[in-house]
Amino acid sequence: MGEASADTTAKLAAADWALKQEEIKNDPNGQWAVQAKASSTYRDAQGDEGWSANQATGAPNVETYSDDAKAWAPKTEESGIEWLELKYAKPVHATEVRVRESNNSGSIIKVELFDELGRAHALWAGSDPTTQLNYLIVKFPKTDFKTDRVKLTLATNVGPGWKEIDAVQLVGTDQ
Repeated sequence: MGEASADTTAKLAAADWALKQEEIKNDPNGQWAVQAKASSTYRDAQGDEGWSANQATGAPNVETYSDDAKAWAPKTEESGIEWLELKYAKPVHATEVRVRESNNSGSIIKVELFDELGRAHALWAGSDPTTQLNYLIVKFPKTDFKTDRVKLTLATNVGPGWKEIDAVQLVGTDQ
């Protein structure tokens, strides 16, 4: 009886996660990055696009919590401070940033937005509580400026292994 109950609980948790995922992916006020650049990028022996900053553009496409070439990864595993900057198609008055972390979550230490004049505004700094394949969700009062750029700063040495980011969604409205 206990095993069946645990199995049912796990299935319900998976169903809740799937619903949350669809809600985020289809948020009418959310947009996925269209361009990205980073402080560094891992390159495999073939030198292909795997793990490049551009892998963090578009909707999430990493299906399991693992090392995956469809996510961005910095050049080295635990080098310290790294950053990922993303550009979006439409400037908005932002209210939220959602970061899909897909491997060794929990290393983001700062989220910044840039206004129309290119000035950085730190909207969150702290210890990233994200675990497993999940989102760091940073909510804040609607900005009085429009933004189409997000910068994430990571401390890659907070734990072992490659830190990887699958996708970053900017949420806001044009009014």
